[in-house]
Amino acid sequence: MTFCGRPSKACLSCRQRRIKCNRAVPVCRQCQRAGKQCTGYRDEPPLLFRDENVRTVRRALRAKECSDRRNTAQLIHLNGNPENDIQHTPGVVPPSQHLTVPMDEQGLRIFFCHFATPHGVTGSKEPPRSHPFLLRIMEDGFSRQAAVAIGLAAASNSGNGPALLKFARQKYGRTLQELRQTVQAATMTKDLDYILLIILMLALFEFVDCDASSITAWAVHADGATAVLQRFSARGGFSVDYRAQLQYYFSMFIKYFFIGGSPPVDWARSSTWHMPILPTEGQPAVTLMGILMQLAQLYLTLLHGMNMPVEEVARTALAIASELAAWKATLPVTWSYELRYSTDMSHTFHGLYHIYHDAWASRVTNNYRYARLLVNDIILTYTDRNAGGYEQVSIQNQATTTITQMATEICIAASSQVYHEIYQPEIDNLSPPPASNGVFMVLFLLNVAAWGTGVPDVLFEWVIDTLRTIGHIKGIRHALYLIPKLQKIREQRKLGLRPLLFQMFP
Repeated sequence: MTFCGRPSKACLSCRQRRIKCNRAVPVCRQCQRAGKQCTGYRDEPPLLFRDENVRTVRRALRAKECSDRRNTAQLIHLNGNPENDIQHTPGVVPPSQHLTVPMDEQGLRIFFCHFATPHGVTGSKEPPRSHPFLLRIMEDGFSRQAAVAIGLAAASNSGNGPALLKFARQKYGRTLQELRQTVQAATMTKDLDYILLIILMLALFEFVDCDASSITAWAVHADGATAVLQRFSARGGFSVDYRAQLQYYFSMFIKYFFIGGSPPVDWARSSTWHMPILPTEGQPAVTLMGILMQLAQLYLTLLHGMNMPVEEVARTALAIASELAAWKATLPVTWSYELRYSTDMSHTFHGLYHIYHDAWASRVTNNYRYARLLVNDIILTYTDRNAGGYEQVSIQNQATTTITQMATEICIAASSQVYHEIYQPEIDNLSPPPASNGVFMVLFLLNVAAWGTGVPDVLFEWVIDTLRTIGHIKGIRHALYLIPKLQKIREQRKLGLRPLLFQMFP
């Protein structure tokens, strides 16, 4: 991987003074306080998708290889030998058995098997390649190259040696360079959906090939997607499918709650790229996004220590929780799901999994679950500070119950999404399931479930075991680096501390 560090997006004045910039527009807070002229910000696409000379790339690769060796030794010490997990996990074929096939085909095969939606109805572990997303990967060299990079990096992390990882990083670097050239071209030769697809795949690569110092590097590509959308929406003539657009917005909220930064509130309201008229089944997603905006604004207030009375924080959180509960109660029947039981304990949450009628509904509902857990954690924290009387005790008990309930639903949904064919479209005219199994979204969900205040030890340990399996079997190193952070949070909880979610990544 051509890893050159996360570029600073602060204004020129703050960069020169080496101080933190809040990146406000048109004038940042530091410049306003010092009475200086705020000189503005750099253009993001060239900054995020930039070329590096050969010497810089070679030096970065050598440094990253040394870091990988140290981090692998640390992970084996913390989590056990990855080879042991591969050998003792039922139903999983070690990627080393595919090494006799050509390198590109091996990378594609692992990409399809590990990161595409399971299709149990086919009777095959490898999903059919008839989905438009997968067909595009097969037919287009640009996206195929990115898929190969992800697959080979995952194979390397699963115990097939550093040679595959070097090849994967070369593929990643070439994809990044081609993307930069496409974004900076005077005329667009690729459609906007396609550009976003490539940026998404580059972000997925960062989940697979990361170390302790780059666990949030995927966020650079999320920022790149925002910059690309803003640039090309201003040109006009570009549109994005409404589901892809909403899913993008949801991913930006996840980025904010996961690692902090600028809240996705103002740009979501003022975005210049327009959304087509939504069909009825899309309205619940838009409503949920509005509730997430309120939660993000509350998080921003708590993070920056703004003068908001404790009682007002609790009232605001309770109002958001009520809106979320009402949202769930008014969902249309096409958003419903069934809770089923399986004897397969290794790939379910204690035998429980979900069956959905609509794939889109399953992905959006996961945003509801984590949001309701987060807001009830705030309720528990701020009513506890103002404790006294039956009403406060009742609110705390309800919040604790809801946190455990949402954490349980998240675990069931996460295992269902990664390991099962969970979509049975029994209603006409429903879209096919998404091509990706969303395992990278699952990492965030599992993180929230284990982070919640008062979640049972058995649930916490299930999350840790699942992250370890995803890390070793699917080759996603990001999952392994979440484990010590969650364990540290767990210890802080026992001491009575209640950190915000994105304080896991200071």
